[in-house]
Amino acid sequence: MEDKIFSAQDAQKGSFQFDESVAKVFEDMVRRSVPGYGLTLEMIGVLAQKAFHGSSSSQIAYDLGCSLGASMFPILANTQAKVIGVDLSSKMLEKAEETLAGRFPKRYELIRENLINFQLEHPTHFIVSNFTLQFLPTEVRTEVIKRCYNALEEGGILLISEKFKTNQETENTLLTELHHTFKGAMGYSDLEIARKRDAIENVLIPETKEIHLNRLKEAGFANPVCWYQCFNFASFLAVK
Repeated sequence: MEDKIFSAQDAQKGSFQFDESVAKVFEDMVRRSVPGYGLTLEMIGVLAQKAFHGSSSSQIAYDLGCSLGASMFPILANTQAKVIGVDLSSKMLEKAEETLAGRFPKRYELIRENLINFQLEHPTHFIVSNFTLQFLPTEVRTEVIKRCYNALEEGGILLISEKFKTNQETENTLLTELHHTFKGAMGYSDLEIARKRDAIENVLIPETKEIHLNRLKEAGFANPVCWYQCFNFASFLAVK
């Protein structure tokens, strides 16, 4: 379904939430809002193959902040691992179940829980957090990454993708303008872009790439890298 949420209604600052109206259009929204989103999904499939080479169905992967299950799909399609998807939004999980049901029987589990409290109970070789940390309070993000590190087996992979900011105002302005140009090219009007920006203010809190990389190092990862960037969106890879 096409995302027309912010063409039909005004938005108060900080009013964005993952409710039923967003769940219905989220697939279209994220595709038209996050440059390179499709590529990150493709690479999740590639990295899953590397993480689980020759794996059996007894192995586990995690998708933290799984939303509609888009990141779960390439893991399930490219490995025999079971995937545990975690999200706080019941509406998102309902849509994920509709997407995955019948395609990968008995190979996934969907859990409704806040990542602030979620404990990864199974040892794993692959964890994905695709544009999720940015919606958590900054003070809990390091603890979430440490839990990921502790759950990973040696050689296991953590992939996190995030919207980011820089410490240079002119650079931030340029990247934001380019992002808005991208959204315009994807069919959003200036009014929709402005309303979405207001709605998501103080809901999505970006950090610098340096903070993300340092957080990964603090958790124990020796050589985390930024493997992908398009405008003010980036993806980071860390191997235990």
